[in-house]
Amino acid sequence: MQDIIEKIISLDKSARKAAESAEQRIRQKEEQARAEIEDYRTKALSSAREKGQAVFEEKIKAAYKEADIYSAESDRKVSQLEEHFLCVKGRMEAEIFKRIIPEAEEGNLEQ
Repeated sequence: MQDIIEKIISLDKSARKAAESAEQRIRQKEEQARAEIEDYRTKALSSAREKGQAVFEEKIKAAYKEADIYSAESDRKVSQLEEHFLCVKGRMEAEIFKRIIPEAEEGNLEQ
């Protein structure tokens, strides 16, 4: 009978050690899984940040290029307006002068 009790106690100790060992392995696996998940998350965030930065730089580059196109077009239009103004400036000055001094048109200026 004593033998049976000792075997039961021995089996119970073995079962406890096995359970504790299993729990410890489970905790280690959980920690390992958490570490791997965190590592994956860090890598994913880093990759997303790099891709986002690359897209941002592309968009900025495209915006500067578009701004240069608009600037060149604006400069071209301003030049055209200046040329047109210079072409009509003389006629406008003569017309204004005629309206201000109507006698100048008739050649009746008193001196």
